[in-house]
Amino acid sequence: MDACHTLIPSLDKSIIPQFLFKTLKASPYIQAAHARRCSVTICHPVVTERCGAPSVLNSPDLENMDYLGLEERDAFRRHYVAFLKRPLSAKMGAYSEVDSSAYRHPREHPGINRATYFYVENGFNPENLLHAWEKRRTYAVFGDFLHFTRLSPVPGLDAVRQANPPAIDFEAQGADNTEIKKVEIYRNGELAFDQAVCGKNSCSFSWKDDKMAATERHYVVCIETKKGMLVTSPIHFAAP
Repeated sequence: MDACHTLIPSLDKSIIPQFLFKTLKASPYIQAAHARRCSVTICHPVVTERCGAPSVLNSPDLENMDYLGLEERDAFRRHYVAFLKRPLSAKMGAYSEVDSSAYRHPREHPGINRATYFYVENGFNPENLLHAWEKRRTYAVFGDFLHFTRLSPVPGLDAVRQANPPAIDFEAQGADNTEIKKVEIYRNGELAFDQAVCGKNSCSFSWKDDKMAATERHYVVCIETKKGMLVTSPIHFAAP
């Protein structure tokens, strides 16, 4: 099986202008990666800008990327939400960066969690793990220890087809020292629901979108904690 995780990197100010953003198009590289069953990610969007590169939002070719790495809150609020509003990047997945921002390495900051969770079906093995990655059945966590104990529907490329209004049900549990601040749900990149949680280390919500017409739409669940966030890849709904 010829498959891997690929990226288009460069933080060097002298390389970035000639490498990607000004003289080369990313589309040929993305197409070549997809032909080899590779997912292409946007890594370190915040750090890249701080190093002097143009915003990843300024390159239309990058809307065809498979994933955006979430390194800190700005990567979600400034970049991921913006990509979700665009038709071409509406299904872009989320994963957690592990080596950026103020927390350079897990060994140096053992209380800081950075993890990408996968929904793997039919047993855990390399093929099923790769399938979950390709289908964007993931959610990203950075900052505090937090995970879903229940989430329905599961994120992914495949749409849930139903005539009823979209409904999302979930429960999240953190470590004893995790402080959840609020829960948000974004519809097509726009905030559709938010509620404060007031410092608890767990939360449970069942939410129905009664305001949406029967058209295709996607939702992202964001749980903000004192130190970071949990962010799902998009959950898709479509009319039957």
